[in-house]
Amino acid sequence: MASLVLTRTSSHAKKFRIRPFYEMADFGEAVTPELAAKEQRLREKLKGR
Repeated sequence: MASLVLTRTSSHAKKFRIRPFYEMADFGEAVTPELAAKEQRLREKLKGR
């Protein structure tokens, strides 16, 4: 997943920057089951917005 951020550098030009977001799976064994469950609850809560 990534987010596209648009920044106006002048009245005629635009600068595009893509900022990456990381998935919990990218952190491997560092993610505890409790942290994974908390992240899942947050995703479900935000999905309902």
